[in-house]
Amino acid sequence: MEESLTIRMALQMARQAGWGKIEVLSDCKTAIDMIKSNNVQDDHIATILEDIEDLVKGFEQCKVSFVPRSANVRGHRLAYFATQLVNDIDWENNFPTWLVEAANNDRRAETFFCN
Repeated sequence: MEESLTIRMALQMARQAGWGKIEVLSDCKTAIDMIKSNNVQDDHIATILEDIEDLVKGFEQCKVSFVPRSANVRGHRLAYFATQLVNDIDWENNFPTWLVEAANNDRRAETFFCN
């Protein structure tokens, strides 16, 4: 359920920022499967999944996908970084070097994983 809450929050933040296209990657296969199937008996998680479904429809393009942990280094590094923040941070076009490097490494891992 925590991963679904995080995905919902990410989608909300992307909408508030005015993003039209977004890709959400998660290494939590259970959460991704629930989001894609939208067939859950627990009312609390069902409400979160309905929120996610509504948010996804509001984007020009939105993809929610499972990615193995080994191919999602940037997600884990960014999540750890976020837990250390005291204040909100906003990067327009100047992403930190460590995040760009993690993204490049993930792209190589995704290419390897998909081939």
